[in-house]
Amino acid sequence: MTCSAINAAASDDRWAIGYVPSAVFFTDSNKTLQGSLAPLNQCFLNHFDQFELIEMPNFERLARSLKAHQVDIALNMSRSHPRDQIATYMGHQFGYDIVKVSNTRLSSLKSVGLKRGDADTAQFITDNADVKFVYLKGTEQLMGSFNLARIDSFIDAAPILLDALKSTDLLTPYRMDVVANAHAGIYVSNASFKRVQNQLPEIRSVLVSCSKQLPDDASGFNPVTHSVTPE
Repeated sequence: MTCSAINAAASDDRWAIGYVPSAVFFTDSNKTLQGSLAPLNQCFLNHFDQFELIEMPNFERLARSLKAHQVDIALNMSRSHPRDQIATYMGHQFGYDIVKVSNTRLSSLKSVGLKRGDADTAQFITDNADVKFVYLKGTEQLMGSFNLARIDSFIDAAPILLDALKSTDLLTPYRMDVVANAHAGIYVSNASFKRVQNQLPEIRSVLVSCSKQLPDDASGFNPVTHSVTPE
């Protein structure tokens, strides 16, 4: 698939492409993509002549923007049933582990930290019906609250957490368990889907090809062996 293949369907419009910055994907002051997810996202974006990257504070806000057609495409978005109801999932970009970090000094967990906008992760807490969910801004806040004993455990995406652990220590004794495997990829707003609906095989082939751009030392990611099975 070439740049012209996508942009022919888009006419002269610029694509609005939303993303949520994190330790593994962000833009620097020169608007250059950075982080371990930068190569595979750049690979995908190379197929667009005209686009604008739009930063969002969290994935909940990004999903609302897709539904309202404020963005055409969302990058690096985990697939879920609620999101499939408001936008069209184009295909996987990468797989990753979801991990739970727990204070090993405690016999039971009373509070679990979750990222604001990632409410779906609450489903992985099954060992205590009375657990309190504490929603925080991001990985840095989860780790800080855990170190200060404000939460007993937290759930995060392994790639982001492992990257953060390179520069910040968890001071509380802990164990880390993989609680699930997930995929993230490209969502397109339903209003924009007509632009690309005839090109799905080519686009999904591009996504599989671009997924191979992950650096060899990227931790917490799982290989993508197929694009997606339509549901």
